[in-house]
Amino acid sequence: MSELQDLNKRIAALEDTVAQLAVQNAMSEFDSGDTSWVLISAVLVLFMTIPGLVLFYAGMVRTKNVLATVMQVYVPSSALLLVSLRSDFCTIILLRRYFRFAL
Repeated sequence: MSELQDLNKRIAALEDTVAQLAVQNAMSEFDSGDTSWVLISAVLVLFMTIPGLVLFYAGMVRTKNVLATVMQVYVPSSALLLVSLRSDFCTIILLRRYFRFAL
């Protein structure tokens, strides 16, 4: 029976070591250059997408309704941007608090 307990202790120690190495590896893979490139790319896509949607939908309505169509594109996209920023901020706070990630 003691051999089984010893084996369970070794397995638990191995699992802890693997978990610590996984966290260290995940933390070491963050690079400020990669992160900034992803953020810049996301902003560029956002800057291309919203005017593209405006031009697309404005081309399908009469001239007097273009401003309303523009606002119907910009208001939901702005709201979506604010919601995504809030959720991203909350995710970062949770990662820092519970998993001790240094972001």
